[in-house]
This record gives sequence, C-alpha cells and structure tokens, in this order.
Amino acid sequence: MASKEFRCANVGYSECDWRLEGNSEAEMLPQIEDHAFKVHHLELKEEAIEHVRNAIQDVA
Repeated sequence: MASKEFRCANVGYSECDWRLEGNSEAEMLPQIEDHAFKVHHLELKEEAIEHVRNAIQDVA
C-alpha cells in the first residue's frame, strides 16, 4: 500500500507548511481536523472534508 500525504498549502493555506503522511485517509483525517481547528480555527464541515480528501495524494 502506498503511503499518503496531505499538505495544508494544497487546500489554500499557502503560508502554512504543515504536512502529514499516513497509510490511509481514515488514519489521517482526525489529525488534519485537529490541525485545522487548533491552527486555523476551523471546524471542518462535510464540504471542507471532501476538499481535504481530494488533496490527499499517494506518495511513491
């Protein structure tokens, strides 16, 4: 299974260099939601979560 990567900059926060690697979206989403809340003061709703899912990429 390929690992996955999320970068905050890929969802519009170009000034944020936070990134996360994981094995699955399910593993990563709680950490991404925690970062969004603590750092950007955002509570991710359904539409935003879909945007986040689309930004999670496979890493070779």
